[in-house]
Amino acid sequence: MVIAFVNHKGGVGKTTTVLNTGTALALYHAKKILLVDIDPQANLTLHAGFFEEPEFSIYEVVEKRCTIEQAIQHREPFDILPSKLDLAACEISFAGRTMREQIIKKHLSAVKDHYDYILIDCPPSLGLLTINALFAADALFVPMQTEFLAVKGFQRIAEVVEEVQEGNENLRLSGVIATLYDKRQSGHNDVLKFCQTEFGDVLLNTVIRNNTTLMAASMEGQTIFEHDAKSRGAEDYQHLAEELLQRIQQ
Repeated sequence: MVIAFVNHKGGVGKTTTVLNTGTALALYHAKKILLVDIDPQANLTLHAGFFEEPEFSIYEVVEKRCTIEQAIQHREPFDILPSKLDLAACEISFAGRTMREQIIKKHLSAVKDHYDYILIDCPPSLGLLTINALFAADALFVPMQTEFLAVKGFQRIAEVVEEVQEGNENLRLSGVIATLYDKRQSGHNDVLKFCQTEFGDVLLNTVIRNNTTLMAASMEGQTIFEHDAKSRGAEDYQHLAEELLQRIQQ
């Protein structure tokens, strides 16, 4: 199954969620996981500890300069298809191709059967790279910061999903994930209550709390479970992985 994590607003904890959810699925549920970074900023690649630009990445794959198998890197406890800044040029090169919205899906199909779950970290936009991820995906999760402006942008995501579903009937909006939550801030509490009313069952019960340990782990190129397996962040992402499995297996 392919799972896309999408939000056109940056700074919502999307990359951290992809990395640590994938890690929890591998560590605690014995799932074979591939993480795919399709953001030209390569934040997922960096967060996973690949500080040197890789020779082969998703860019070389979609430009047919290498196979997807050549680009995939193994990094315990998951595999990762890294990204690089050059990927930004793909928005232009895709435009002239036929079936351009399904280019990434075509390449992932070559390895899809090797993994239980493929998690895609999308760029903070609703451009052609994100559209490619949605055409490849079976499930979509939207990490959403508990701030009012972040919530207001959800309608645009929902509209894009409806459009993509015309060409990808398998795509399902499986959940909204509240992130960067701080119960000490009244605004966060108000937004969380609003989300519970606005989204109903679409909102996952698990809330990712704001945690400096998560930031420290990202700076070290580590998962939260490597950095501090007893932290609140590790606890939250372990719960999120469990709930995500329940959602996508329904």
